[in-house]
Amino acid sequence: MSDLWREFTSGLTLLNQEKPWFAPLLAFIYGACAGSFLNVCIYRIPAGRSVVTPRSACACGKPLPWFDNLPILSWLILRGKARCCGRPFSFRYPAVEALTGGLFLAAWLLFPPVQALAVMLLVFLLLGAMFTDIDHQIIPDRYSVGGFIGGVFLSFFFPAIHGYVSGLPQEHFQAMIDSVAGAFFGSAVLVWIMIIGSIALRREALGFGDVKLMGCIGAFIGWKGAVFSIFGGAVVGCAVVALLALWRKIRPGERTPVPRDETDGTTLYVDVSYEQNTGENLPLAPGIPADQPFWKPETMGVATVKTETTPAATPGRERVTVRLRAQTIEGEETVGRIAFGPMLAAGALLYVFWLHPFMDRWVAETARIIYGR
Repeated sequence: MSDLWREFTSGLTLLNQEKPWFAPLLAFIYGACAGSFLNVCIYRIPAGRSVVTPRSACACGKPLPWFDNLPILSWLILRGKARCCGRPFSFRYPAVEALTGGLFLAAWLLFPPVQALAVMLLVFLLLGAMFTDIDHQIIPDRYSVGGFIGGVFLSFFFPAIHGYVSGLPQEHFQAMIDSVAGAFFGSAVLVWIMIIGSIALRREALGFGDVKLMGCIGAFIGWKGAVFSIFGGAVVGCAVVALLALWRKIRPGERTPVPRDETDGTTLYVDVSYEQNTGENLPLAPGIPADQPFWKPETMGVATVKTETTPAATPGRERVTVRLRAQTIEGEETVGRIAFGPMLAAGALLYVFWLHPFMDRWVAETARIIYGR
């Protein structure tokens, strides 16, 4: 496998020398396509739906043709509105595509081919976890646990991810050890922060989704990157909280109530069933019927917990059952919870693309002072 990889990388090097613009352009296009797929994952995975079928469709239920589903371009050409019914598409769709494409391009320009491809995979996982956590306050295991397994696997077969480039056989095992150590060390640090924070605040400070995401981060960038992601993410989080507080002072009338923890108020689970034509888009969180007891729209927030689809008695239709979780929400003066997963992802991206030389030098200098070397 190493000989085949050397031939592949040498071919890329030759292509880059002859046509230096081609590989960066391809990296951006590939990243934009990956971002388009991320938009599907962010929407469907929390709802328990397949990310493969059915094909993408408009909110009105009409499937989108391929020429209306081109990353970034289709949104610009259509001016952010559906061709079939004129409904607006969120600006976040092209934003995620452009962000993913830009980071893929940066990875290709900043790193050797092996490390660049690993960074691209990490970017895909982190952006998926980031936006899913922002929208749904969860981090699916596909990103975190899958990323940990993928990081360890890639570290063994391509030790250059962790800086081992001499080609010695033992470097494969050393890279895998570095990957596992980074995942376990970062996760352990975050677990202790979670425990201490929960005792101090008398409520859950972090979730285990964040701990598992740290395992993914550490598997790709080692223990130094994992530690930086935790504390760098905390700095990013403080900056975000400060900006939100400033925004609330500038616009005091705009408050967004958010669900409390399940142990902090009344929680109501409701199953809503309905029939639809096969292949239609499912609403992410349909409203709870008005006849449900204890349901007060002005004081409760709703989130989708589970979606199940079964064949209906009517041909060409299917029955959809959506389990919803309704929770009491705090009043208008409440400051909403901010997920820490996006902050961890932001810290990891800062380390990978910008700050890893400074962090590595700081660790080396600190070790020299402590051990006198």
